[in-house]
Amino acid sequence: MRTLINAMPDIVAFKDGEGRWLEANRFDLQLFQLESVDYRGKKDSDLAAFSSFYREAFLACEESDELAWQARKPSRADETIPRPDGPPMVFDIIKVPMFYPDGRRKGLVVVGRDITERKLAEAELKKY
Repeated sequence: MRTLINAMPDIVAFKDGEGRWLEANRFDLQLFQLESVDYRGKKDSDLAAFSSFYREAFLACEESDELAWQARKPSRADETIPRPDGPPMVFDIIKVPMFYPDGRRKGLVVVGRDITERKLAEAELKKY
């Protein structure tokens, strides 16, 4: 399973019912510069403390996670992630909340595809 998610060129993350990171693929860890951080068991708000650069992005992710939980169904939205070495990247983020039969939160699956180039092309087309 690890090999599969690491082969994906997308963000892939799994969180528990409290929003704590359980697993993330290599792309996600590199994107947020978490390769050398013990991220497991931490919430986005905890990870915000590790990087002032990504602080706002982590806090925004935690807020959008909560919206997915409240919707109680898969949600989809564009999220912009800043980059220290270039322009920000835009991701099509899908969040799938899972619940126990009694309604308690079980986990959250987060998958994000880089749509930066598509968004740039759309912006160019709007100019004409």
